[in-house]
Amino acid sequence: MNNVLLISPSTNSYYTLTAHLGLSYIAAKLEDYFKVYGLDLNVYQQVYDMNLEALLDLVGAVLDNYSIKYVGISVLEETLGQAYEIAKLCREKEVCCFAGGIYPTLFAESMPKEFKYCIRGDGEYIIQKFLLSLENGGNIYQIEGLSIYSEEESKWIHVGEPGAITCKDDFFPARNVFDQLNGHFRYTSARMITSRGCVYHCTFCTNKMFQNKYISRSIHNIVEEIRMLASQGIKEIILSDDQFLGTCIEEYQHALDVIKAIKNILVENNIRLNFQVRADQWLRCTKCLPEIIEVLCEISSAFIDDNPELSMRINGRVMHGVGIDIGIESFLDRKLSFFRKGYTAEKNIKCIRSLISLPVDIGIYAILFTPDITMEEVVLEIITYYDEYLSKHYESKVLLANLFKLLVPYQGTEIYDVLLKRNRLIPPRGYRFEDLRVAAFYVIFVNEIERMIYREDISFSQFFECILNFADYCRELKIEGEMKKELCELIVNQEGIEKEIYWKIRKYII
Repeated sequence: MNNVLLISPSTNSYYTLTAHLGLSYIAAKLEDYFKVYGLDLNVYQQVYDMNLEALLDLVGAVLDNYSIKYVGISVLEETLGQAYEIAKLCREKEVCCFAGGIYPTLFAESMPKEFKYCIRGDGEYIIQKFLLSLENGGNIYQIEGLSIYSEEESKWIHVGEPGAITCKDDFFPARNVFDQLNGHFRYTSARMITSRGCVYHCTFCTNKMFQNKYISRSIHNIVEEIRMLASQGIKEIILSDDQFLGTCIEEYQHALDVIKAIKNILVENNIRLNFQVRADQWLRCTKCLPEIIEVLCEISSAFIDDNPELSMRINGRVMHGVGIDIGIESFLDRKLSFFRKGYTAEKNIKCIRSLISLPVDIGIYAILFTPDITMEEVVLEIITYYDEYLSKHYESKVLLANLFKLLVPYQGTEIYDVLLKRNRLIPPRGYRFEDLRVAAFYVIFVNEIERMIYREDISFSQFFECILNFADYCRELKIEGEMKKELCELIVNQEGIEKEIYWKIRKYII
């Protein structure tokens, strides 16, 4: 029995650590034929603070110590660089390396040849057939959903269509494959699905390119998986659905039936539930089925937060048993139209107001920094975020800082194409601000204000006042001469800004 290593590269951004769901499903279909190990580099980056060099050393040691024959890497656009370095390492050690995930599914033609093989679409059965064919000398050129790099022809050969998106009702993910290589760290949260697909066409999202049909998972299967997770000591379940409630009365009813079916398991085991909704669907669902609010509140109120001190530091309040995340994106109608959300800022505010008085935790996801935002709009977004959300029992510096998210123009999205056409895009995912006052404020926020988040001598109100003061100052800023030149050269991306640029600009502002 040969050894397979499944790797989740580090995204270099904070999120709740859980066993990688897609790789866990793949592991479940390989365990009968191979010894499978999982390596979550997010754990080593977040918990053990490893840089890229240390992560590659770790991967190399695992390849050697566990006699790994096959390596599978789940690749996002933002993890492609790290995945590429791992693929090069595998080639040096003569280990067969293949890639799967969103990026290879959408852009297999752009994948570096170091991977040699790519899996497109849902890959559990594709990878099982692929590795068994390699083991047994079968014809891999007959495996639908597989892409193979031909050294002779110097090109990718794509076989058939990507694997179909399914809810995987016939088996459970094997999350345990990650336990052995996580050091002393143990997951207390788990991601799972109750549905797949998204029918919307937001301009910043890649989902519409490969899974635009909404399908629901069977309630029996959901309940059995939650029972299994409860027996394993999991204390939080995060539903990785694009939109848990669905889009119509039948789907709302299914969501309600799911919540009612899992209620007792969650309450008896003190397990927290987290899921995502759209503002418009929450309002429609609760109008059609007000019972869903009652059941969620019963689950949430029964929960006992076992680390209230940490919760207070992060959220400004103890945790409830239900967390509902809303992707509001913006409080500005102009930006919502640009994102093609399909409703106005008034609906976002109405949704928040309907939730704020309930005994649940509300997470708000917004995109503040976009290439064309003005400084006046930045100030309006900050004030509205405070007035409608943070001032209502969420006095948290961490949550306030979470507002300042960048638009990420992913390849293949409509926003990517628009920015490219406007000559605002700096490949692969960077851009320049049109309003240089916003560029100046961005420099200040990334390098000055973020440092204040965990300083105990600065209160939430002082933190908020400091941000507003800087925003007001930047709004009145006259940008000219050398400062204008430096800000015009500023490239905005997920990695922040270059330190050299920061120090050049700082002298004009601080």
